[in-house]
Amino acid sequence: MNKVLKKYKDRLNDVSRRNRAIRLSRIIKKKTFDIFSLYKIDPDLPAKVIDNIVNKGRSVSIIKTNISNKDEEIIIKSLNYLRRDVEFIHKEKGYYECYLGYPFIQGNFHEGSFFRCPLFLYPVVIEHDRNKQKIILKPLKDEPPIINKTFFLAFNKYNKGFKNVNLEDLDEIEDIERKDLVDWSIKLFEKMNLEVNLDSHSENIKSLKPLKKDEHPMDLQGKIEYLPLAIVGEFNQLRACYKIN
Repeated sequence: MNKVLKKYKDRLNDVSRRNRAIRLSRIIKKKTFDIFSLYKIDPDLPAKVIDNIVNKGRSVSIIKTNISNKDEEIIIKSLNYLRRDVEFIHKEKGYYECYLGYPFIQGNFHEGSFFRCPLFLYPVVIEHDRNKQKIILKPLKDEPPIINKTFFLAFNKYNKGFKNVNLEDLDEIEDIERKDLVDWSIKLFEKMNLEVNLDSHSENIKSLKPLKKDEHPMDLQGKIEYLPLAIVGEFNQLRACYKIN
C-alpha cells in the first residue's frame, strides 16, 4: 500500500519547467533568497552558512536586526518576506517547504529545455529572534537533507526513452553521510552515462545569475554541471507537513 501511495504522490508532483525545483531562472521576491548576497555584510558569511547548515546541521546567525546600512536593510526585508510567505502557506495549506538548496546543477533535457536547480535540499527555518535582535537560519529539527526528487521526476519525463534514473535509487540518500553526498550523486549520474562537469563548482559560493529564456544554454544534453549556488527558498517536493518547533 505504501508503494502505491508513493506512486500516486509522485504523479501529483508539479514537473513543469516553471517549477523552481526544476528551473530557477532568477531570484524571486518572497520565494527565494540568495545566500551569496550575505557577502555584502560579511565576506565570510556565505561559507559559514554552508559549513553550519550543510556540513554540520547547526544553526547559524545571519544578521542583526538593528539596521545600520542599506545593504542590511535589503537583506532583512528579503529574509522576512520569505519567512512570512513560508509561514502563511504552512498555515493556509498545511505544508511547510523551506529549504537551503546546495549545490545546484544545470543542463539540458534530451528534448532541449534547460534546467538549473538545487540537487540537495536542507529543511530550514528562518527565525526572527526579537529578544536577541537577530535573524537565525536553523535546520528543521530531526529532518535530514533530502534529494530534489521533483527534478528527477522531470528528468525522467523529459528524457523519456533516452536516459532515466531509477527513483528507488534515490532512497539511498538516507544512508549517506552529509560529507559524502556530492560524491554519491556524481556516481549516480555516471551510472546513468551522463558527463559530469565540476569545473564550475568550488567551495566559494557564487551569486545566481539571472537568465532570460533566450540566454539558456542549449549545448548541455547528456551533461550535468555542478554550480556553487546556495539558495534558501520554497522548492516544492510535496512533502508531508512538518511540525515547526
